[in-house]
Amino acid sequence: MDQPILEARDLEGVVLVRDKLDFSAAFLIPHLLQLALAANLRVVLLLVQDSLSHYQQALRKLGINLTNCIASQQVIPVTITSSPTSADFLKILVQQLASACTEACQALAASGVCLLVDSISALAGLTDDVEQWQAFLHYCHSLKSVTQGQYACVMITHEDVEDDAHWISWLRHSAQVEIEVQALESGASQDVSGQVLVTRREAYWPTSAVQSAKPPSHELQGQRDNADSIGLQESRKLFCKLGPNDIRFFG
Repeated sequence: MDQPILEARDLEGVVLVRDKLDFSAAFLIPHLLQLALAANLRVVLLLVQDSLSHYQQALRKLGINLTNCIASQQVIPVTITSSPTSADFLKILVQQLASACTEACQALAASGVCLLVDSISALAGLTDDVEQWQAFLHYCHSLKSVTQGQYACVMITHEDVEDDAHWISWLRHSAQVEIEVQALESGASQDVSGQVLVTRREAYWPTSAVQSAKPPSHELQGQRDNADSIGLQESRKLFCKLGPNDIRFFG
């Protein structure tokens, strides 16, 4: 039976998607954008890894006309306009995002804003300025204070780059929701492409959700704080099947 990977209420705070080179999480980006639109969020899409035309084609398979979404300000694309070699590269990008989020907040009847960065790892590779990079991550995390209503910051990161381990760790501690995409140890099969582990922090879960019974097929696991963990959390493992026009998630 197909199961949703996330619900609209999950798009709050930092949503961190982690993958590795052996199985990219890029297939989730159109799916997460679709979820944000369904939640009546205005999406600020920061294009780092793929082009706008790529997402137009991917979203068309989901029945979404990205050109129309942009025209109606449901989606506000942001492209990098300054040279990465510029000393003010990230400062200029912050100004672009601030302008886009302000525009998104002015949209009538919107429930909030979702900042979607299609590859935060690729963006990190464009700068050597550690101080500006940390300031940029904090800015993305703190946009909640300047946006109206619901705010989500969705970032895709690749864990294969050892130099990125420190700031990825910071993002993990900041995230209300983590999605870890993994290849199957036995390799992809005809019926299963990979597996997805969805983790929600207790601080995010409403009390009723924590106390309610979960279907055993979801494989929920509560984990208490210790020196090496991030806190009490709920985890759900799903398998995924990538089709030519859709994605299926099942337990």
